[in-house]
Amino acid sequence: MLQTAFAMESEGQPQLAEVDPGKQFLVFDVAQIAVAAPPPLAEVKAQAIAEYQLAKGATAARAAALKIEAAVKKGTDLGAAMAALGLPLPPVDQVNLPREQASRPRRHSPCCLPSPRVRSS
Repeated sequence: MLQTAFAMESEGQPQLAEVDPGKQFLVFDVAQIAVAAPPPLAEVKAQAIAEYQLAKGATAARAAALKIEAAVKKGTDLGAAMAALGLPLPPVDQVNLPREQASRPRRHSPCCLPSPRVRSS
């Protein structure tokens, strides 16, 4: 029935559809056909601006990452390559671990662990 209703080209022309072939019928009419349209700008403006800013930021971050990568491949220290961009970036974390220890699966960060339970003895 829905296919028939959505296939109608104009309103005000009742249609007959079989519910149970030869036994039960349904007469329906579409009161108004509304053309699909995007929502008004006022409804989506804030979301559109936020998504545009995120996309613009992602493009700038990729460009910065590629510059840092190129500098590091030429032998520049990672911290110096980041500082050369002149952008407010977090400092480079120095990790001094053996490869075996660094490649082990990490435990969850403390923010995500349940609080310890205290047992009373």
